[in-house]
Amino acid sequence: MTGRNRLPPPYGRLIDRESPITFRFEGRLYQGHAGDTVASALAANDVWLLSRSFKYHRPRGIVTMAGQDGNTLIALPGRPNCLADRIPIRKGLAATGQHYSGSLQRDRNAWIQWFSPFLPAGFYYHAFFRPRGIWNLWSRYFRRMSGLGVLDEHAVPDVCDKQYRHCDVAVIGAGPSGMQAAIEAAREGEDVLLIDEHAAPGGSLRYGRATVDGTHEARQLGKALDAVSAVHNIELMTGATVNGWYADHWLEVIRGNRLIKLRAGRVVLCSGTIEQPAVFRNNDLPGIMLGTAAQRLIKEYGVRPGRRAVVLAAFDRAYGVALDLMDAGVDLAAVVDLRDRPSTDPRARKLRAEGVRVISGHAIHAARGRRRVRAVEVRRIDAPGRLGGRRERIGCDLVCMSVGRMPAWQLACQAGMRLVYEPGRATFTLADPPEGFSLGGSVAFGCNDSDAPRPIFRHPGRKEFVDLDEDLQIHDIRHAVGSGYEHIQLVKRYSTSGMGPSQGRLSALATAHLVADETGRSLSETGVTTARPPLAAVTLAHCAGRRWRRSRWRTVPAAATIRRCAAASIIATWKPGRSSSRQAVGTAPRTTAARTNSAPPWPARSWPCATAWAPSTYPPWAVSPCADPMPRSS
Repeated sequence: MTGRNRLPPPYGRLIDRESPITFRFEGRLYQGHAGDTVASALAANDVWLLSRSFKYHRPRGIVTMAGQDGNTLIALPGRPNCLADRIPIRKGLAATGQHYSGSLQRDRNAWIQWFSPFLPAGFYYHAFFRPRGIWNLWSRYFRRMSGLGVLDEHAVPDVCDKQYRHCDVAVIGAGPSGMQAAIEAAREGEDVLLIDEHAAPGGSLRYGRATVDGTHEARQLGKALDAVSAVHNIELMTGATVNGWYADHWLEVIRGNRLIKLRAGRVVLCSGTIEQPAVFRNNDLPGIMLGTAAQRLIKEYGVRPGRRAVVLAAFDRAYGVALDLMDAGVDLAAVVDLRDRPSTDPRARKLRAEGVRVISGHAIHAARGRRRVRAVEVRRIDAPGRLGGRRERIGCDLVCMSVGRMPAWQLACQAGMRLVYEPGRATFTLADPPEGFSLGGSVAFGCNDSDAPRPIFRHPGRKEFVDLDEDLQIHDIRHAVGSGYEHIQLVKRYSTSGMGPSQGRLSALATAHLVADETGRSLSETGVTTARPPLAAVTLAHCAGRRWRRSRWRTVPAAATIRRCAAASIIATWKPGRSSSRQAVGTAPRTTAARTNSAPPWPARSWPCATAWAPSTYPPWAVSPCADPMPRSS
């Protein structure tokens, strides 16, 4: 059983087809391959419904396939709110959807979406407070109906530890620009740490398509990886998320069950861009995803994302998505291009030569379907945000949105940079970098590859979701502004836009456009909300780390080395952490793993109740043992 949507080689760079793995989702047994995530393995088995939405219990599925949204939140034993497109499958894994009553397929609370006109953003501020004390009763009901996941109070938490690292240069993002920046810094003799949040380096080279034949990215990826491997002073750290930037280039890095406290001499941010979704009626149905998500499924996991597709385009990269879908055996119903003028890109000419229908100057007005998209309604664009003309219905089970991008601004703004909108280029750029902080690649020069109208279209039936995490529709943002909250920061606090798991990655731009329209201000005057750490969700276990058990010794040694000690990686040296013996020894053999560069700050004497500690900037109870130092990979 390989999955009905599994594609043959060479698709699936990240999976090992020789290692099948069985797991359970919602009690049913499925099979995937080593390297699959829960989301990709379920998609290979034609399972697209992963969870229910926060407020209205609407069906949700894959959107980004990169852990940048909250639509794929599932529950593992003892671990709620896990991203299905980030969690790898393993033998015996038992996962379930979350936030539903009854079953995931038939949620008994889905009826609440029909009352959405009476439940706008902030409705609880204006109701349920009379008579006095009645809110205490209503709050229990609302907390059962909403929220994310259920905490298992009897679950045994994972053991998390901390590690302290130093490097001359930290390069964040191992895409083509990040790898080039790391190579240039390493050639100057600097110690470089190249960090990427995904399972493998390469960035867009692993899934993008910039040419008609689609071979350019594979050649460039091979050359870049060989160049990085040839430089000895570059350490590659994949599967690691830089969750925050703090003063003096102190970086919080989460990798697995470890919190790495990294101090860098300087930082180069090559985080790339974030593809943005379109806003139209029922744009949250499973089967509606970003174009890059479909490409990741095809090329990295070998999964066909659908059988019949419609591509919503606003720039030329969408035609690369369409070509990848055709090569994967997907029937391409149409490419709906928001731009009036037909594209002259070679990829667009290739599609037209293959007989694919390209509808220019049109947009998707609404999607149809219950638990998955089944058709879309297309109409002509009459004015910005307004559609008219004859309605055309196109059957499909997949909609790929490639309508615009935005710089991944969060870490840069945490470092003090400003996100500035340039009307002449119709793009956001980052300005005023602090000392020792620089940008590289597409995050540095912005994204002005679309001259189409913004893809935000109101519908009389509503259900046009701006923020998928919080179930916020267009009228919710308008209601917040109409209630007097005209500043973008106040809109965020009143409506909770950008407060969900994605932290505004997919909603900040659309929210800014709507607020600018309602207030009559320009987009540059409106701006976006403040980005604060953490960038992604982090567990309390990561923050707490492993607790140190202090031992009492009868004698504090004159030297700081202790026989049979557990080493802790502190600053840039190996230093003694805790002793497994109550016997203190004045000297240790030269073969011991623990060493220090300083003498203890006390004279050698006998203290009956002394608590021994290694001379260090940090006391031993503030750090955790690091018996398995981070492997160096190329």
